[in-house]
Amino acid sequence: MRRTLLWILIACGSSCSAQAAVESALIGTWQLQWQGAPIYWALREDGVYRLYGLGANPGQLGQLVATGGRFSMQSFGFADSGPYQLNGRDVWVVTGRLGPGTWKRVWTPGGASGQASTANQACSLVTAEEVARVLREPVVAAPDRRDAKACEFTAALSKFHSLVLNIYPSRRQAWDLTRSRRTPQMIEVPGVGEDAYAELDGGDHLVLRVLKGGAELRFTLTMKPAATAADTPLLGELAHAADRRLAAGVSR
Repeated sequence: MRRTLLWILIACGSSCSAQAAVESALIGTWQLQWQGAPIYWALREDGVYRLYGLGANPGQLGQLVATGGRFSMQSFGFADSGPYQLNGRDVWVVTGRLGPGTWKRVWTPGGASGQASTANQACSLVTAEEVARVLREPVVAAPDRRDAKACEFTAALSKFHSLVLNIYPSRRQAWDLTRSRRTPQMIEVPGVGEDAYAELDGGDHLVLRVLKGGAELRFTLTMKPAATAADTPLLGELAHAADRRLAAGVSR
């Protein structure tokens, strides 16, 4: 139990750097092998990581460097480093200052993404595989419960993360008025649609809005720990994919 505390006491804000290096074999999501409630560790290519799950405390978002059998990790008020070992492809033993922790791979980029409802034509602008890269888990897709014309993707392992895609008729005048009042909270997302920006919308939400012809695409990302500005690039990749499909005439 004491050894596990290392992995459930980490917290970080949106100020984390996104320039760390992570060995490619480590990219993906891992589950701690222990007797308690599930804890997941999601590692991104840019070094941003999340620790989450029913067995984890909230706010565990930080920055990782892991290459050549050595790791270092840093978050708000916490830092650690030490050796690690990959046993095969799917077992990762990490030894920090509180002892070793064994993690088993549960998702890797390009792996199984989950199941999507074949009746849900609203998901045609993004695929389950693309959304899985954002949520860092296999996903299940279904029509959004609040709006049958929208699409909702939910993380299949933890149920903690979700992404909802809505398409609304654009109100060009209202959009232009909002954009004329640019604030530091607006995160610019260049090269998508005619205009695009993201904002942290309170709680666990990061909302990306894309203006495209007569429509507004709205991506709402819910993460735990809460989504931050560091999550915008992956959400932007998703918007680029939807933008291309709209330009190619793909229906909703």
